[in-house]
Amino acid sequence: MKLQLKDFERGISKYWEVVNSRSGCVQDTETEFPKFAGIYLWLPVVIVSSFLAGTLVGTGRAQTSPRKPPKYIQVDSMKVQPANEDDYVKVEKEGWKPIHQERIKQGKLHSWYFFGVDFPSGTETKYNDVTVNTFDQWGQLENPYADLGAMAQKSSSGNEHGRVLCPHDQSSGDREN
Repeated sequence: MKLQLKDFERGISKYWEVVNSRSGCVQDTETEFPKFAGIYLWLPVVIVSSFLAGTLVGTGRAQTSPRKPPKYIQVDSMKVQPANEDDYVKVEKEGWKPIHQERIKQGKLHSWYFFGVDFPSGTETKYNDVTVNTFDQWGQLENPYADLGAMAQKSSSGNEHGRVLCPHDQSSGDREN
């Protein structure tokens, strides 16, 4: 049944007749309730939205491809001790990011994201950093780091984090033992 405008207006008129027939205190409460509800009914929406936005805020550490959306997503979570967080972020940005950029160039990876989780926080949290790898094909997930050594060497260009990921002397090509 479709509500007609005249039926709606009649209902509103009856509502206000009932409100006006009540005591002054009840009238004040019923008159103020729509304002109160309008303000406070949005509060849970704002809280949930703020929570989701706060936990998934990117920290500017993402690498994406301009292609169509990926079909497969791999999410890895890491628990890094607070004292090691700066070093860990540096390894991700200076060591792993170039490798993932190379993987994207070679079509082995669609995109890579690195997020620091700011909320919730504390020693009881299960993880505080997240990486997300996205793939176009299932086969790309089967052995994604098959040629990690070559990619690390190619992408590191002599930076210390590349050597951590691919431990060899880049000037002579000798492996460290």
